[in-house]
Amino acid sequence: MSINIACLQSNPQSNIENNLDLLSAQMAKAASNGAHLIVLPEMFSYMGNESGRLASADTLDEGVFRWLSDAAKNLKVTIVGGSHAEKSAESKKVFNTLTVWNDRGELVSSYRKVHLFNLKDAEGKSIYCESDVFLPGVPSVPYKLEINSKEWNCFNSICYDLRFPEFYRSSLPTLKKGFHDIIFVPAAFTYETGKDHWEILIRARAIENQCWVIACNQTGSHSEGKKRNFGHSMVVDPWGKVCGNMGDEAGILMTQIQQKSIETSRVRLPALLDRVF
Repeated sequence: MSINIACLQSNPQSNIENNLDLLSAQMAKAASNGAHLIVLPEMFSYMGNESGRLASADTLDEGVFRWLSDAAKNLKVTIVGGSHAEKSAESKKVFNTLTVWNDRGELVSSYRKVHLFNLKDAEGKSIYCESDVFLPGVPSVPYKLEINSKEWNCFNSICYDLRFPEFYRSSLPTLKKGFHDIIFVPAAFTYETGKDHWEILIRARAIENQCWVIACNQTGSHSEGKKRNFGHSMVVDPWGKVCGNMGDEAGILMTQIQQKSIETSRVRLPALLDRVF
């Protein structure tokens, strides 16, 4: 059984309405082209200063999260909603929250980013620290997603999580089937690190977990041209082969994935079964 995946690689700015309008058109196009599953980048709704980030935050039943639910229901597709700022009990901090919505507009899974990217100079002064505005969440929990009448074991992660292989392995014993089928990685991976690490890390996570990895990244410059993201949204199969790569342009990456590829990889090289704890 196969499903059609659409990664919407975008270049969000500080105007939320404009960002969502552009994505609405892209989602409608992807759905009309046969997408069963649409994946958005990390923080697809807003890229700007910290005060704007706090002001943009919603609870899971309002605002941008409601927009995702409505889009999934209206287009009759499953949406992995990248991430958006979720309100917290602290007035000056929010969660970086990924949500997954089925084709009925129902919330299937949510994940608050655990690993926060904190970049400092040699003197320990903050260059860019996500912990200045974000609160860390709790480890991701595997979940089942029914797409095109077939069940898939899925796992959520966001951007910086990609650098921590144990993050993806820690939950494996809890899955009845044993292992992940799909790992989602919405991201705002920077150009500076992306050109050297992005593809290597994605392929490594696919190879060591013998599953599909769907990594949807932001692209282009933001924050008045001061920062730049790498793009190159990518779909990698369980053998580590790149099946789709967007380049650095904004747009839609359409790829088809199959469950048979997972089974073939694990029979061909049963590394997951051969693990010694």
